[in-house]
Amino acid sequence: MISGTKIDWLTLSVMPSDDVDPYNFFLSLVDFFRLEEFLPLFKKGGGHGFYDYSYSYNNIVFSIPHFFESHSQGFCISFSGQGIDFYIEYMRKKDPEYSVKKILAKFLLLEVECDNLKCNISRIDLATDDITYSNKAGKALLDLDVITEAILKCEFTSPFAIKRKLKKFSVTFDNSQRAKLCGLEGDTIYLGSRRSNAYLRIYDKFVERTVNKIPIDENITHWVRFEMEFKDCNAMSVAEHMVSLSDDEFADWYSQVVNNYIRFIDVTENNISNYSRCPSKDWWADFVGTLSKTRLYHVKPVENAFDRSLRWQKKVVFPSVAALLRCITVQHYLMLVKEACLDSENAIRKQQEIETDFINADKHSPELRGLERYAQYIEDDEYRSFLLELRRARDDNVAAAVANAAKVRPSSPSYDFNYRC
Repeated sequence: MISGTKIDWLTLSVMPSDDVDPYNFFLSLVDFFRLEEFLPLFKKGGGHGFYDYSYSYNNIVFSIPHFFESHSQGFCISFSGQGIDFYIEYMRKKDPEYSVKKILAKFLLLEVECDNLKCNISRIDLATDDITYSNKAGKALLDLDVITEAILKCEFTSPFAIKRKLKKFSVTFDNSQRAKLCGLEGDTIYLGSRRSNAYLRIYDKFVERTVNKIPIDENITHWVRFEMEFKDCNAMSVAEHMVSLSDDEFADWYSQVVNNYIRFIDVTENNISNYSRCPSKDWWADFVGTLSKTRLYHVKPVENAFDRSLRWQKKVVFPSVAALLRCITVQHYLMLVKEACLDSENAIRKQQEIETDFINADKHSPELRGLERYAQYIEDDEYRSFLLELRRARDDNVAAAVANAAKVRPSSPSYDFNYRC
């Protein structure tokens, strides 16, 4: 299996439900990531894309939208590979066990903690290095010349390839002019489209560092980087698996994902009609360490009927209800609601579904807006107290609902709407 994989780029996005003061929200994000002591060191810069401006420090960039677009565009936080290394090293001074898992888990839980935020992991790049040393045993597995020859001969299978003709493959070869000026050959192979949810790069990291005059261990004789770029739902899937699996389990899962996106094969006259049956090339089998494949999938936390109905009413119904209650009494309003519900069988069925989901919901279920799904990887005191408060609220309200269910017909449930979902 592929081991030693690291995150080489991470992009997070946070979208508030309403317009907010951009700078104050930026300060809140800095506080969330516990970077407040570095706030004076953040440098303000120009925006990129549709963002108004940005703040950056040590390869961590906060991109800030215009005021009137904060609720539609959101805020973007980007970490380069060096930015992630710096952040983890800094956080380990506070928590020696801190890791990338905790960054992802805490961020995924943020949307659960704050009902007015929508959080997304929009990009993750995973990099695996094939390195050999003059003073250590081991052989190079990824040779760019060999890989280029295999691609030119169509000796590979990939969903990136639409047809079995090279001109139809989404593949690009790039030999840096800067590398040539230094007397070096440093091809980069790109497979896929930058606009898609998955994109592959294979390049000579040794040449890249040499050209950019970055110090390299003098014992390194070969350094090729294999890098997969995942976006949107694919990035979410990678993050969820990284959080929920052990390091060995994730390495095995990622190996299968890579094998699904690209597999270099030995093509013979006997199997040329069916590439899926062709055996993997020995060097590729040694690199990925598996013959299995798996697809990326992102399972969104499911909200039950009560949770879904309450969120919708908060957003759409409650503003109108507030206006009505300024005109009529609460008793009059509730009487009208009850009369309307009793006139519709469909309304009664929906009421029963809402009540049943509320009473029978398992507070430890991962379907409760992903709460336990991510919270189990967070050990901060602030999150433990948050979970306890949430569970107490649910227990109290479930007990009240069960008691009311025994007295009141299912068509007219009674809830304590102080419940915090």
